[in-house]
Amino acid sequence: MLETSQYLVPNTVEHMRYTNDHLGNHFATNRALLAGLKKGFPAVHAFLQRHGLSTTDLQFLICHTGGPRVMDLVVAALGIDEQMIARSRQSLRAYGNLSSVSVLDVLRRVFEHEHPEHGALGLLLAFGPGSTIEMSLLQWQDT
Repeated sequence: MLETSQYLVPNTVEHMRYTNDHLGNHFATNRALLAGLKKGFPAVHAFLQRHGLSTTDLQFLICHTGGPRVMDLVVAALGIDEQMIARSRQSLRAYGNLSSVSVLDVLRRVFEHEHPEHGALGLLLAFGPGSTIEMSLLQWQDT
């Protein structure tokens, strides 16, 4: 892991949230979620640019499953090939949206099925409450 960053998209606190009450934990989103997340993707590009990189330099992507429309947004907003998000789509089909832990299943799938070359650069993306985008720049290391 070379660097991590977090970006809270302004004015999106009500788009995605968790609440707790006597019945347990509850997750809620509203219609503005995708538009709010879309506004946050310039921060992802800026994160890569700080390292002299663009999405074309990425050799793998570990992406939160979110849902089909969230993954469609990731492909469009990053301008990446559909193949880059294939392992996330497989995870969603197999297990549904596992919330934050979904990135671990996607990482397992990339490790088992793609195993990028030593030194390959990748991006880990996750999304959370308040329309927060979590980013980690990764470099694959063989042991």
